[in-house]
Amino acid sequence: NQGRFARRIGERYGCRVSGVEPNPALAAANRTEHGLDCRHAALSGRRGTVRFSINEQEAMASRIVDAAEAGPNIVEVPAIRLEDLIADLGHPEIAMLKVDIEGAELDVIPATPIEVFTRIPQITVEFHAFMYAAQRPAAEACIARLREAGFHALDFS
Repeated sequence: NQGRFARRIGERYGCRVSGVEPNPALAAANRTEHGLDCRHAALSGRRGTVRFSINEQEAMASRIVDAAEAGPNIVEVPAIRLEDLIADLGHPEIAMLKVDIEGAELDVIPATPIEVFTRIPQITVEFHAFMYAAQRPAAEACIARLREAGFHALDFS
């Protein structure tokens, strides 16, 4: 989104921080104004494109939408799978993965090979099941998948 967390981590630990942002204006601002390694794309469970609705008043309320949704603020965004992103970045190791992708976690985690997760020592994921009860079963399935990869889950909601 606006890169605050990424900037803090990079400054505090002196590390390279890479990210993706589907909102083209925010992706550009993260690169030019904040100096972050940020590509314009959306993490997805599949390659291709996704439709992204940009909320002009509240950028954090922007989201991926289905093909049937229409509106003036919907743009096509390149979709990238997590394993492809990691391969493209060429990082020798990833110390932490933060996944806050406004509900797309429910698509990305099940589609990502378990071996990808086992190479990352810490993963932080924001699920929205505390707000949307219908997402709870899918979120729980994602948590079970991450536990299968050796992670412990801490619920901060």
